[in-house]
Amino acid sequence: MAPENDVALIISGLFGDPDLERAYLTTPNFALGGRTPAELLQTEAGQQQVLSELQAHLDCGPP
Repeated sequence: MAPENDVALIISGLFGDPDLERAYLTTPNFALGGRTPAELLQTEAGQQQVLSELQAHLDCGPP
């Protein structure tokens, strides 16, 4: 599965609400260096960063 598909599935599973998903994607994130997940998803390296950050939430609980 492509990283962008992994991200979409994880975000959907974590938040379960399109408004919360959109807010997550468009809000600057301290764990991502102050960038938004949407910005980082434009590159493969950024997708990996977002996946790692989301995995931390899966391990520890939602943001």
